[in-house]
Amino acid sequence: MKQKIAFLVASGLLLSTLFVPYFFTVFTAPQYPDRSPQVYVYADRLRGDLAEWKVVSWYIGVKFPPELPEFNLKIIPIIILFLSTFVFLAAFGSGRWKKTVTIILLVAGISLAGWAQYRLYQAGHNLDPTAPMRYAVKPFTPPLIGIVKVHKITIYHLPHAGSVLFGMATALTLYTAWRRQIRANENTNPSDQGDSS
Repeated sequence: MKQKIAFLVASGLLLSTLFVPYFFTVFTAPQYPDRSPQVYVYADRLRGDLAEWKVVSWYIGVKFPPELPEFNLKIIPIIILFLSTFVFLAAFGSGRWKKTVTIILLVAGISLAGWAQYRLYQAGHNLDPTAPMRYAVKPFTPPLIGIVKVHKITIYHLPHAGSVLFGMATALTLYTAWRRQIRANENTNPSDQGDSS
């Protein structure tokens, strides 16, 4: 029963990530001494100070907003819906099915993070050769989580609620599957009682 509840909760956590940002990005620049424009990255859209980001991106030669077919085609929300459904069904499935879905969820999370990092790499390396600061800015790789400095502009990439909820769902299924495996091992390999004589 506890395993079922854990997987049902994990399914709900995954579903909830569709309604909150996964990451948010903030930059500081001399042009904005009194504020730090922010952009929130959802599974299928960007929200926030998009106009300010577009201006600064134009100066350094980064295309903003970026061309992301996965946003237009709603690929990430579809993946999240599939994952949530798999985890939900696993709550009523066998132990092997729970383990398989847990592995799928873990691989999917790593793959999505890797794809996001690749998109950031593309953004920092496909610079506009006609940008006003083209001679001052060299190709760079913004980290998925971390800080990057471009000339006098400092950009912060930080996780938001969506990433936390996805991580909680993954950790919950991993822990549940791990605990189930330990109990299964204990049942199939009982401890040797020893011979007291």
